[in-house]
Amino acid sequence: MKQFTMLFMLSFFGLALFGCQEKSSRSATNNSSLSPYCQQYPTASGCPGYNGNTTSGTGTNCSLYPTAYGCPGNTGSTSGGTTSTSFCQQNPYADGCNGSTTGATTSGSTTGGTTNPYQPVSSTPYNPNWGNKYPGGVPQGSCSTPYGPSGPANPYEVRKATMTIVGKSWYNPSSAEAPNYKNTSSLLKSVTGSKTFFMTDSMLKLRFKPKPEPEPSSSDPICFGRVSGSPIAGYTKLNFTAKVVGVRGDNSTGEEPLGTFNIGVNNCSTAIDLSSYRAQYPKGLYLVVSSVKGNKAFFPNNYNSSGFRDVNSYVDIRTSECWSMDLEVAADGTKTFD
Repeated sequence: MKQFTMLFMLSFFGLALFGCQEKSSRSATNNSSLSPYCQQYPTASGCPGYNGNTTSGTGTNCSLYPTAYGCPGNTGSTSGGTTSTSFCQQNPYADGCNGSTTGATTSGSTTGGTTNPYQPVSSTPYNPNWGNKYPGGVPQGSCSTPYGPSGPANPYEVRKATMTIVGKSWYNPSSAEAPNYKNTSSLLKSVTGSKTFFMTDSMLKLRFKPKPEPEPSSSDPICFGRVSGSPIAGYTKLNFTAKVVGVRGDNSTGEEPLGTFNIGVNNCSTAIDLSSYRAQYPKGLYLVVSSVKGNKAFFPNNYNSSGFRDVNSYVDIRTSECWSMDLEVAADGTKTFD
């Protein structure tokens, strides 16, 4: 009887040990299935290692990521974006670290000279001669203010990038001209970069913001491929079509038309929800903008005082001119917009 009892107890402990090992194995598997963003930056906002909600520095994540902001292992201040603490070494794109875009200068560069691939900023801006292009002043527009989504605390700002393209030509990161685009954000010059710009796990929104028309010159064409020609006042509205191109799991591509847009300079379109395409195209998305026209179909009576401000007829942008637009993206870990 004692032998039977001993065998029973040994069997019981063996099964219990196997169960613990199996549970441990499942936990390790789950930890390795984090998003690419969280795998690279585990202490970023929205990832398991983020500890921003804990003021005492004793949160459950501090044992896993002791150098996270707010945890005992983060020993240095991150003010000024010049810290070299272990936190910033592990999380170079966190607020206050060298790779952060927080407080980026008007040239689009960051304090540490590093661009965050998950939080891209615009290229170095140009400074056109607004007086010649916009009699009566540059049009004033408005955009809804991005706000923090429910979930992660202290989200990043929305991602921003700029495209600047010659008239009668469209934006396509897969084109042969794309690497040569001038005054265009680097991430928009290739399919790979564009996929990074739209990278997310679930939430993905896009909006367009036409920029004022820049003034090229013989010394600075502003946009790649621009030809010489006499200047006229700048467009105040852009009309264009857009689509996203997605890459499926088998590397085949699909196109999803987003529609035709008519937007005034310095105004934002309403949010376009692309979230459903993320699962449909697991190998990434990129944007194509085509059929871009400006509201310069005829000269109005008040051309010398207000330019094309009141014109609602559209024509192709001339090849002696450039058109420019900002893209804004809300994704996992960023603020969002409507």
